[in-house]
Order: sequence, then C-alpha cells, then structure tokens
Amino acid sequence: MLDVHTHHLGDTDVVLPTGELDLSTAPNLAAALTGTIAPRVILDLRRLTFIDSSGIGMIVKFQRHFAVEGIRFGVVRGTDQVQRAFAICHVEPLLPWAEAPQGETYN
Repeated sequence: MLDVHTHHLGDTDVVLPTGELDLSTAPNLAAALTGTIAPRVILDLRRLTFIDSSGIGMIVKFQRHFAVEGIRFGVVRGTDQVQRAFAICHVEPLLPWAEAPQGETYN
C-alpha cells in the first residue's frame, strides 16, 4: 500500500510517498509527480518502507522528464533499506540527492 501527498512550500512541490513503492503502487506516485506544477519538485523518500526496481525505474524516468522540462528535481534519501535498493540497482549516482526542505511543515 502507498499513500502519496503533495505539499506546496513556496516555489517547491514536495511529494511525500508513505508505504511500499512497487510495480502495483508506482502509478500512484507517477500521478502525483505528473500533477506537480511548481518550478522545483522534491521527492521525499523518508517514509518509504520498501522500494523495488520498478519504483526506482519510475523515479529515474521522472528525473529525466523534469530535466527536459526545466524543472529542478531533488530526492531526499530514504531509510537504509530503501537506499540499499538504489545502490544494488547502480542508480544512486544518477539521482540528484537533496536535503529535506527547510520548514518541514508537511511532516
């Protein structure tokens, strides 16, 4: 199960998925990322409990999409288990890792 919430902080949309990101739930996150309208998007993975290769592939796809559209994109690192999945897939160096936005009123 995956819940996804988007929070607007100034010129940034923060997308916060909670739960498991896998083949069956990736469309929920994709819909939230597609619906962002800000010039900067932060994907905060700290509340993910699991991610598989389909979720990772979808995040990489959106990173490329946002780059083409001129939207600044950053990803806040998840738990050790989530980060290990990125490392195993050898995509960790490809993503624009970011710090959580200041004023985390969305938590």
